[in-house]
Amino acid sequence: MLGFLLLVGACSRGDGAAAPGGTAAATTVDESTGTTEVPPEDGVQLFDYRPAVGDCFDRRRTTDGTSRSYILKLDCAKPHMFEVFAIVDLETSNYPGEGELATQAKKQCPRSWEAYVGQAYELSKLELSWEAPSRANWNLTLKHSLACLLKSGTDDAKLDGARRGSRE
Repeated sequence: MLGFLLLVGACSRGDGAAAPGGTAAATTVDESTGTTEVPPEDGVQLFDYRPAVGDCFDRRRTTDGTSRSYILKLDCAKPHMFEVFAIVDLETSNYPGEGELATQAKKQCPRSWEAYVGQAYELSKLELSWEAPSRANWNLTLKHSLACLLKSGTDDAKLDGARRGSRE
């Protein structure tokens, strides 16, 4: 997707994957949800992420003592925070501001919900979220988009499988 670029950290390799290093993490359980936390090496660490419909991912913080974060793109069969269900193209060349981006997401994303999940958003037990370009990365692309995301409707619980066609 050319129009959406989510920069979540200051350092990356040219291919967008996180630089190797660090120690191998053991699988842990998130005590707030009881869901198994997938170790970073079981996914692809991205500091430069272009969402695509059907992607599943977590937002993670690096463990190197900095406050940097990254996207951990995961197989949807593994526990994950978010699943991309639509990409909405924005028809403006100037950064519209966070408020207008949120308004557009709330207006546009629900229109694609039923086609992806198989049930109307109003009847779903899942929740809607979105990612929008920040002011800082707006000018890095010529075409701009919102990524429409679905997530668990239960207090930050992780999803445990793809939700495309799930009728949830």
